Amino acid sequence: MPSLSVELRPRSKSAFGFDVRAAGPVSVEVQWSGTAKLSGFLYGPNSKVAYDRKTGAASPLTLSATATQAMVAQKSMWVAQVYNPTDAPLRATLSVKFPRDIALRPLDRQDQDLQQPRAVALFAHLLTRYVNNAPVESRADRALKEALDKLPNSRNVLGRAVNAWRAIPAPRRQAIFGAEFGDLAVRAAIPEEKLALNLRTMTDVGLVNFTPGLRVRKEARELSVGVPTPSVSLDIPPSQFQSLTLPTYRIDFAGIYCQKETKIDGASSEDEPYVIFAATDGFKTWSKRSDIFPDVDTGNARAPLPAFLSLFGETGPEPSRDLAIITTVMDHDQGDPDHYRNVIHGFVEAGRALAAAYGYPVPEFVSNLVGDAINWFVDTGDDKIGTQSVVFEAGAFHSLALSPQKSFKGLSYNILSPIHTGDEWWNGAKYNVMYNIRHDPPFVPPTQRWSDWEFLGGEFQGAPAVSSWGDNRLDVFVGGTNKHMMHKWWDGSEWSGWEDLGGKVNQGPGAVSWGPNRIDCFTLGKGLELSHRWYASQWSDDWEPLGGIFQFAPAVSSWGENRLDVFVRGTNTHMLHRWWEPSGGWSGWEDLGGEIKDAPATVSWGHNRIDCFARGMDDQLYHKAWQPGWSDWLLLGGVFQGAPTVSSWGDNRLDVFVRGTNNHLMHKWWDGSAWSGWEDLGGELNSGPGAVSWGPNRIDCFVRGTDNQLWHKWTWLE
Repeated sequence: MPSLSVELRPRSKSAFGFDVRAAGPVSVEVQWSGTAKLSGFLYGPNSKVAYDRKTGAASPLTLSATATQAMVAQKSMWVAQVYNPTDAPLRATLSVKFPRDIALRPLDRQDQDLQQPRAVALFAHLLTRYVNNAPVESRADRALKEALDKLPNSRNVLGRAVNAWRAIPAPRRQAIFGAEFGDLAVRAAIPEEKLALNLRTMTDVGLVNFTPGLRVRKEARELSVGVPTPSVSLDIPPSQFQSLTLPTYRIDFAGIYCQKETKIDGASSEDEPYVIFAATDGFKTWSKRSDIFPDVDTGNARAPLPAFLSLFGETGPEPSRDLAIITTVMDHDQGDPDHYRNVIHGFVEAGRALAAAYGYPVPEFVSNLVGDAINWFVDTGDDKIGTQSVVFEAGAFHSLALSPQKSFKGLSYNILSPIHTGDEWWNGAKYNVMYNIRHDPPFVPPTQRWSDWEFLGGEFQGAPAVSSWGDNRLDVFVGGTNKHMMHKWWDGSEWSGWEDLGGKVNQGPGAVSWGPNRIDCFTLGKGLELSHRWYASQWSDDWEPLGGIFQFAPAVSSWGENRLDVFVRGTNTHMLHRWWEPSGGWSGWEDLGGEIKDAPATVSWGHNRIDCFARGMDDQLYHKAWQPGWSDWLLLGGVFQGAPTVSSWGDNRLDVFVRGTNNHLMHKWWDGSAWSGWEDLGGELNSGPGAVSWGPNRIDCFVRGTDNQLWHKWTWLE
């Protein structure tokens, strides 16, 4: 059982990564000595929602999840993480029980101290210098002075927090935060070079994507059973909307849910929570506070008071950059809620100013640094239950706003925060904060339209092939009645005539473009050997022979500049693969197995990614992918005639077209999470189709009609 030991400093985290290359169970075991209550967190490739969080006092702790084929196809790395909440160092051993054939590796920038106690100490020291009017010695001092001097009474407002920091006994402060910044004299100045280096290394910490476009801090705290975790089911992926004018958005506070009330409350027999919201988009900082919710017990949910509280977009601004929202849940006793709101606002503004001064991504910087700082040293007359951070990616606001609303305890929401929890023994409260993100005004989705069939004439044999090397550019290739390869192109305004490129086309050609003004064409020559001709601002002098003897048309894809992957059906009915890369030239032939009936189809939607499709001997559709490493053949069903074709207009998007048994063009697509059913696009086909995409949600299909002439059909949004 592969294992790795990690040292856990007080209140710190460590993590390791490993690759999973096949769908199935994933299980990690955490062992340690002593009675500490450790937390573990296991999450999958591309931070998909397939994870397990657990906390326990008894060793070992087992974390388990399941790797689906889609996850494995998207990215292979998984991460296991363990958190030490105590004030003493610990040693933990993390072991992968399943799968067994993996190699463990520490994570370079995500392994130690993900709660960044050194960063908190540095931030506290800089704020202490500001509150005490220390001389301006660095960009950090100047940035804090310029930003915080604009806030009313800022030194008095932040003074209580700084005093709470200084009141931590020196031995404990040094044990938790380290000696480097944990006990600096108030007026000690840190050299600029050291300051810049530490800000960069201590805040460059990855965030977990629980759902597309939403990132939250890595927290190794358990989720309550029955509380829905964030997920988004996209009706329309955001990549489809790159050329459209998007609506504006707003983010509203949807309510809170009490998983567990405070254990001991010295001033009251009930929880009276309220939420402080502080947000920044990198250019400005704003804050709001909910009203106080009276008499909240375990299992209670409360809607906003008043009934509506907008956190972003009151005037409908369209997001142009990432947005960080930092939420702090408080239990009201005797303190002044608005004073704490002002303190937290000052913290967020200070973090924004530091990020701007040193050129860091502001929302990530602020959520990483400030959330921890609030948890560590905001000293209040009210009980502080906990602070969490959420970063909304500007480019994904649309997909988040399309996420389905959930209903829980009478509340409607579509985003759920991580748990806000009080770690102290006397507190123990656990709360979730709920958000709604929506279009304002309401979004009316565009409709995908298919054109009628366009007649392009000519007379030819076999299936057409098509490539595109730029927006609104199409190059179509067919086998002419003279067995030559014929070429026709669309330049964005009109169709050309037919160009005779010679050669000996015994089957339909294959074509692809890997860059502007570049096309590579493949066909089977006179002796059924593979032949290659290319266009690089002009056509190569002649056809390049690549050998072999094959029966059906070749297929070709490219996942990068000067990279070609060619696929054919071998005489053994297997799919064969040969590739070109500049460093090694043409490879030999690789046998990829399968039992395919005619020509395959292939496309690439990203670096080191290839998707292949073929008609099996049972006339059904099969799929095989390189990701990297070849998958098994996957049955996609259907019954059709001739070879399929495939195109892709975005990451993790596939559109497959076949000639149905009714001679119509049939369409099936993968949207990144699931396959659609078959869509009938009509027409009267005499062979398999050809298809290409030159932009988001744009597909151009070409077929040989029953009249042996070329016909064209395409999509658009309106």
